[in-house]
Amino acid sequence: MKRFVYIPWIEAHGDVLLRKVFDSSEDLSLVPLRLTAKGDNDARRALFHFALRHPKTYARLFEKRLLQLDQPVHGMVLTLDWAAPMRIAVEVAQSHGLPVVLLPHEGAFMDERRFYRDPFSGINCSIADRFLAWGHLQKNIMVKRGFPAEKVSIVSSPKLQKAADYTPRLSREDYCRRLGLHKDKKIVMFCAQTLDNVAEIKRARMRQADAVYDLYSACRQSNCQLLVRLPPVQHETILQRQLKRMISTELPVFIEPGSMDPATDPHEATWHADCVASISSTMLLEKGLMNGPSFAFDYIAETSPFVARGKLPVVTQKHEVLPLLTRLLSEGHRSFPQEGWQQLEVDFSDGDFNATNAISDIVEIFQSYQGAFVLSDNTPKTGGGFIFAVQARRVHSAIFKALIRSHIPYRNRLAQFLFPKLP
Repeated sequence: MKRFVYIPWIEAHGDVLLRKVFDSSEDLSLVPLRLTAKGDNDARRALFHFALRHPKTYARLFEKRLLQLDQPVHGMVLTLDWAAPMRIAVEVAQSHGLPVVLLPHEGAFMDERRFYRDPFSGINCSIADRFLAWGHLQKNIMVKRGFPAEKVSIVSSPKLQKAADYTPRLSREDYCRRLGLHKDKKIVMFCAQTLDNVAEIKRARMRQADAVYDLYSACRQSNCQLLVRLPPVQHETILQRQLKRMISTELPVFIEPGSMDPATDPHEATWHADCVASISSTMLLEKGLMNGPSFAFDYIAETSPFVARGKLPVVTQKHEVLPLLTRLLSEGHRSFPQEGWQQLEVDFSDGDFNATNAISDIVEIFQSYQGAFVLSDNTPKTGGGFIFAVQARRVHSAIFKALIRSHIPYRNRLAQFLFPKLP
């Protein structure tokens, strides 16, 4: 049994991805090292700022937490290491000789400069011992930023593989019944995003709300149903407030991730949608993998590479939405032209979406690790200290200020995970 320690972070992102891989093999096991309560986003943000402002203190505390593991492990696995808590965790693990593997959950972006980049520290390159890239596009970016090419393995994406191989769990009738939709009407799904990796976040979110409203208007004219899928984080602040000001009649149906109902599963929702639209969500690509139509709203002057390089149909103004939607629903098949699709197979897989077996390739890599580490306070360190660096800029955070006040509950909610058994 090969055991890899990991830090649960965002349930609907990296946690799901890692479980998908490790649950597929009886020879692999994840050892969670939880630093915040499951789903406690406030405490997670507080921890982020604590590690950012006090990296040495966080490193010492995390080291003590790591050394309390009561079972041998073969390495550490993460889905990101640009955020302060993860970056420092990697350095601590490596200082004890523990190999670190990065399997990124993030594959799409709109501005290459902001891809895999921490806006606070400026960190934009992994320091893991091995990087499992989606495709050549991701590999080239990391190598250009200084990551050793020989430590990169192209494995494609388990998320994209699942879309290509997906078999629905629900019938059309059952799916519509669960969400209150009419089974005989076309379903158009808009995939909302946090858009926190763009230059002007507030403006981008307002333009996203404009896109949903324009799509809503087109759906009403074409007698279609609009389904809006919210992002897994910050969904309480995305879209609804703006849309309620714009739409005086019945609102679209919203899906909030995290429900146990299979109808809210992203792949299930993508499968049953007759057309998928978004600013730049990877669900546009996933619908293409299911051989269904999709299109993008070019409303914020920043375009994802799989939209541009894949030559996906786009709309730039409201009057373009209805004609394109009508045409795509009539055609009913993948919207990416063949030339663009072939480019995406190079960018986001090992060259062929249909021949890719991402999960088995990743499992094989993890199974190749030999020799388990039994960590303890006596484990010799191989590193020369912690190198996490923060740019000289003040981080204004009400959450962080709350953390350092003893009477604020965030401190206790973090302490039970990060500081157990400390004197």
